[in-house]
Amino acid sequence: MKTIGFSLALLLTATLAAQTPLPQGGTATGSQGKALSLTDCIRLAVENNPNSRALLHAGRAAMARVGISRSSYYPAVSLSG
Repeated sequence: MKTIGFSLALLLTATLAAQTPLPQGGTATGSQGKALSLTDCIRLAVENNPNSRALLHAGRAAMARVGISRSSYYPAVSLSG
């Protein structure tokens, strides 16, 4: 449960940071020499950080476990021959 909260906090922080404009003249360049936006910089950092990948997958696994738990409330169908 702590992992989901941390993942959501990380995504919220990245979203808020992406909405903040860069200062005058503050540009980052990618490997191809073109200017990157702050959103692109954050996306690249999150994609290449092993800890953020682990948190993302842990959050997805937790959501899958929630779905499995809720499946007991749905009707079941069985066939016998």
